[in-house]
Amino acid sequence: MASKNSGSTNIPAVPTSVDAATRTFLSAVKEILETMQGKRRGSGLEEVVTFGDLNNLGIQGRPDNIGDDALYDFSNFLRNSNPPNPPRDLAVVNSVVSNKLSWTNPANNAGDISHVEIWCAFGSESLSDALRVGVATAPTATFTHTGLNTRIAHAYWIRTVNWSGMYSSWEPATGGHVVPADSSATINDLLATLTDDAQYETLHKIVADSFMVLQPSAGLTEPRPVFTVGTIDGEAAVGVNGDAIVDGAILARMLDADIVTGAFLSASAQISLGLNGLMRLAEGARLLAGDGNFLLDTSGGTTKIIMGPDATIGEDYGVSVTSDYVMLSGSDIEFWRYMDGAQRLFKSIKRFETGWCANGATVLLPGYWESEPQIHLSPRNLTCFESGSPSVNQALNMQVTDISLADGSSYRYQFTANARLIISGGTADEEAGLSGSVSIEGGTAATADFTTDNYCTGATIRYQVKAVKPTALAREYYYRTATLKVYVDGSEAGSKTIPIGNTVDFVSGTITVSGLPSGVHNIHLTASAVDAVGTFATGATGYEYREASAEQSYGITATANVYIPEYNTGARTDSDSVSFTPPTAPPPSGDDWELYEAVYTPIASSSCSLDSGDLAGWMFSCSHDCTPDGTYASARGAGAITASVSADGHSTHHGSVTSSITLHSMSATLKYRRLMLATDSLLTAVEFSTISQELESVDVLATGTVNYLAAAT
Repeated sequence: MASKNSGSTNIPAVPTSVDAATRTFLSAVKEILETMQGKRRGSGLEEVVTFGDLNNLGIQGRPDNIGDDALYDFSNFLRNSNPPNPPRDLAVVNSVVSNKLSWTNPANNAGDISHVEIWCAFGSESLSDALRVGVATAPTATFTHTGLNTRIAHAYWIRTVNWSGMYSSWEPATGGHVVPADSSATINDLLATLTDDAQYETLHKIVADSFMVLQPSAGLTEPRPVFTVGTIDGEAAVGVNGDAIVDGAILARMLDADIVTGAFLSASAQISLGLNGLMRLAEGARLLAGDGNFLLDTSGGTTKIIMGPDATIGEDYGVSVTSDYVMLSGSDIEFWRYMDGAQRLFKSIKRFETGWCANGATVLLPGYWESEPQIHLSPRNLTCFESGSPSVNQALNMQVTDISLADGSSYRYQFTANARLIISGGTADEEAGLSGSVSIEGGTAATADFTTDNYCTGATIRYQVKAVKPTALAREYYYRTATLKVYVDGSEAGSKTIPIGNTVDFVSGTITVSGLPSGVHNIHLTASAVDAVGTFATGATGYEYREASAEQSYGITATANVYIPEYNTGARTDSDSVSFTPPTAPPPSGDDWELYEAVYTPIASSSCSLDSGDLAGWMFSCSHDCTPDGTYASARGAGAITASVSADGHSTHHGSVTSSITLHSMSATLKYRRLMLATDSLLTAVEFSTISQELESVDVLATGTVNYLAAAT
């Protein structure tokens, strides 16, 4: 990264002697520079990151597009978009030349915490004056601030930072944790007193082979030498007698050595490489980071990077638990999932290219390939069904053929897209439903054309044919002989002479054509009839008949009454009539219909009774009638309902007699007819009902375009 924080050059304070405008300008410049270096409170997100820093992190873009945000993908480095919880319980223990800080890291979402920042204000208790003096990588919860001037006070603040670069609130939340200035004697003061030599104010001398430590609390009950003195390659050298442990920071302008070796190198905060710095792992070395969630392994001849949740990578630097993980090996990115008791390869990301082309075309794949890629096709705008063959099964076969290296290249490949339409052969039965007829003596009836499926090589046609000649009187049909012909693409391809027989139904059968060239064909039938026996009756006259009906309600009554006085003899009669209009029904539609008969059915009731007197020995009678006038042409005229009564008188008897009739309703059936002359016309009819096609099996190149996907193997 760019130089930041306490390791970068401090910006001097703005002189108070300059004028106000210059002081305002210099203050703004100072604020910008300190913000870019991360030396101002709350400005961690404002720190400068160079494109070289991005490259060192493995985030690289094309050289000709440096600065284009769309070329950088930071999604793999972001884990959480929420601010982390702050640390708590900050405590500071001060010593002669250092302050040791301790705290409690947040328990919730501990895996999201990247590190803890430590900020200190020197001689001030204001957070705005604080500088970042160190970081502690999680889960470390201590930090030793060394190299201090204890003559001034120190105020501390800490905060957590998650992997997304987001900050928690400060601990403590209000005011800093203040370590007051120490007025006691310093190391320099003590040394000057012991040696009584003023030069120890600026320079301290330690006799290496005589410097010993005694610390009973650590188990050192006898003085122990700290350094050893000797020579290396003839040069005087001082070494550490035992482990060299640095608890805090090494503050030096330069650590100049060809190599630092050791069995274990530990840092509680961070190890930073400067510009063009290099961290070198020897062949077979491994770098384990986090709580077993990142491993860089150079063993085995192929460098591997394994990433997963915490504790994914075991102590033996191998995947030893049931977690899922990602592995970068060579040029492959593999995703592994724990399934059925073991980690199994779930997905592998390799080089791939997509595009489209015309079916049947040869395509040069973009880019370069280490080996022959796998190529898959899918329809883009492709004919997947042959509409000319709707009656048979069809299948689309997507194939890649002729995968080969392009001329003059060892790493560029080409292929041919070959999507085939496989059309089944066999027999296809279809309804034709075609018919035709002719009514001219000697004429020919013809059906319309039937268009076959594509790739048709033959057909079996089911037909129905009849030849009829009517006479008007009896409506009878006389059947003779018909000649049937089949035409394919306008040329006669077969014929049959068919004895029709004596039946009123069509005569059916089949006729077959074969040996046709594979393709679409137009087929139709013709038929003509011949009068093979005798002649038909002609010239007779007859009628065509129809009937119509109607009904009407009336409710009318006619009454007759006769009275015979006493001692009167002789016959007496009386009658009464009521007229009505009978119901009518219109003739059938069309011309020349005439009414030739009407049949009426009345619904009526009647009675005849002796109303008074004594006519028991007399003869009397009653009669009634309900009749419209006329029968044929006059049937549309009026009708009448009549009641009659008659009696013979006797000298010793007398009285009255009544007869009555009531017409409730009447229905009528009217019969019509019209004249129809005979005809000599011969009628020939043919029907083309079904066809059974013989279809050839074909394999053709589908027309259109296809998508392709090429993937490295």
